[in-house]
Order: sequence, then C-alpha cells, then structure tokens
Amino acid sequence: YDVSLTVKEQMVEDTDTKTDFMTISEEGTWLGAVSSDWFEEDNWSCATIPDLSGAPFDIIISATATFNPQITTDGAKFRNITIENGAELTIVNGTTVQVFGNWINNGAFNAGNSLIDFRGVACEISGTSVTAFQNIKITSGGQLTGPSGTMQVAGDFDADGTFVHNNGTVVFNGAAEQTISGSAGSLTFFDIEIINTSDGIILDRTVNVAGNMTFTTGILFTDAVNLLTVLDGGTSTTGDDDSYVDG
Repeated sequence: YDVSLTVKEQMVEDTDTKTDFMTISEEGTWLGAVSSDWFEEDNWSCATIPDLSGAPFDIIISATATFNPQITTDGAKFRNITIENGAELTIVNGTTVQVFGNWINNGAFNAGNSLIDFRGVACEISGTSVTAFQNIKITSGGQLTGPSGTMQVAGDFDADGTFVHNNGTVVFNGAAEQTISGSAGSLTFFDIEIINTSDGIILDRTVNVAGNMTFTTGILFTDAVNLLTVLDGGTSTTGDDDSYVDG
C-alpha cells in the first residue's frame, strides 16, 4: 500500500508519500520466514498457526516463501489449502493432517507416510498438479469429491464418509500391501488403475467401478463378501499373470 501524509499550516501545505510502507495481512499465508517448521508462528501471517487449537481456516502455501513448510508431527488442521505453483509441502513421520475443505494443488506435495483425513462436508481435490497421497481417510459424515483428472494413492483408502468420483481416475500405486475399506454405504470409483509392485490390494468392503478398471501391475484380493463390481456401462482390462483379481 502507498501511504500519503498531508500537513497544512495556514498557507503552507506539504505531502509526503511512502511506497510499500504498509503491509496488511490476513491469517493463513505461509511465509516461511524463519524455518520450515509448520508449528512456528513466525512462519505464518498474523502469527496464526493452522493447528488443532482453533477453528480451521483457509491457508495458502506461498511460492515466494523463504522456506517450504514441513509437517513433522500430528496437529495440523485447516479448511481449504492452496499450494501455489512453485511451492512445496512435505509431510513426514506418519503424520495425520485434518482437512475440512478443498485441496488445491498447483505445486508439489510430498506425502511421506502421512494420513490425510478429510473431515468436511464438501471437500474437493483439484489443481494443476496430480496429487500423490499416501493414506486417505474420509471421516463419517464427511464428503470428498475427487479430481476430474487423476489422483494417486500409495497407501490405504478408508471411506467412512462419502466419495464422489467426479469421473476421475484413482491410481493405486503402492510399494506395499494396500487396503480399501470403510463403513460408507457404498463406494464407487469411476476409473481405477492398479499399479501395486508388492503384496497387492485388499478389498475390505464392496467397491464399484463406473468407468474403467485397469490392471497394470499387482493383484486385487476379494472374497465372497467384499466384491469388486464393474457397473453397467463400465469396462475392464483382461489383466495378465502379474495383475488380476484373486477371489
């Protein structure tokens, strides 16, 4: 902001203008001024940390920050998150992060072994970057809308709440055993691709596919109760010796 001060005394008038003299901020912008520590108040505008101590609010991971943020322990909570182009968010140490709004990834996200717990009633994943999650949970009473493009899940997918597929693709690409579970009444994906390079994917609930089921690498384990159903109008690749349904 430009600030101008005008002083008048009888017939004499003088004006002094200062450029970029005043900065007005609102809470929720990652500045990264002193370190990469998410829980350091000096790294946030208005010194307000998005954590469990208060109501969730919108946050922006700024591409102009001095340090990119790292979440190294449980306790992070926010409403909508925007990762700007050129910015990077990293989560480590098996940390759980609570999200009550939209996940907009236009930059880079390093999931580590984290769990992203979507708890809001109208959460949505979007952005110009493909988000590669480790573990996803949709809490009971919550709703998550997937991207219209692609998202990746390298760990478990736990749907106690509602998942809206948005005609997008979910790629299960873990390097260890993965589980699809949850207590939601139904779970329907549009496109699924299996690229598991280890012990495969276990269905711990019934899963529907409305679009295409693609077997690339890895085994999908079902049983008499926890079935994979390709809905009317959907398709599936035939698979091969390295990728198929076992059940």
